Amino acid sequence: LGQFLPPVIFEVTANATQAIATFGKVNTQLKVMEAQAIKTGKALSGFQKAAVVGTGALKVLGVVAAGVAAIGVKSAMDLEKSYNRLGQALSNMGVASEQTRADLSLLMQSYEDLGFGAEKAADAYSVLITSTGNVERSNRLLALSADLARSKTMDLESASRLIARAAAGNTRVFKEFGIVVDNSKDKTVAIEEALSKLEARLGGQASAYAKTFAGQLAVLNEKIGDLFEAIGMKVLPVLTKFI
Repeated sequence: LGQFLPPVIFEVTANATQAIATFGKVNTQLKVMEAQAIKTGKALSGFQKAAVVGTGALKVLGVVAAGVAAIGVKSAMDLEKSYNRLGQALSNMGVASEQTRADLSLLMQSYEDLGFGAEKAADAYSVLITSTGNVERSNRLLALSADLARSKTMDLESASRLIARAAAGNTRVFKEFGIVVDNSKDKTVAIEEALSKLEARLGGQASAYAKTFAGQLAVLNEKIGDLFEAIGMKVLPVLTKFI
């Protein structure tokens, strides 16, 4: 996928505005034709009305199709950027094997079932792998980040930053949930105990949220996003020919 796209990609909001304007023109045209028909004493035939509406509909469909393509391309580009950042983070930590990349790609997609987008999960994971340099630990902390995100109604990447700092010794999150870090113990041991207590406190929040009505809407939104991304992946190769 190319890093830059030609000006043919336009804002979907503009498409929506154009579609509304097209519908307005169709209605105006129908009113004018009705008025002319009344003056001449002839009724506007159903075929004439259908022709006007049909022409307008074709214009609107074209606008909608362009809008869908634009959304798809943007979604595909966002996903690509997130995965590229994650790939770079893995490379920087020296854990960028093909198997690791494949496993993490599946892991990122699994977070859609919790109402988080794969690109959001990838961005959060980039934060964690950069902080820990360890895949297994990052997997664990990503799950905890998802629970924290749902508990505090925040985005996954922000939650992952808080968890990364907590795993590195920052006690802010622990204090918020009434968890005391035992400073009489080795710092690493004390932090691990605190993380385990936080997991026990928050465990299951993300899964529970996914079963609520709001959570199901979030999951549905991500599934629809998958469709747009798939469309974008198909459109991008065509558009890059114009570069």
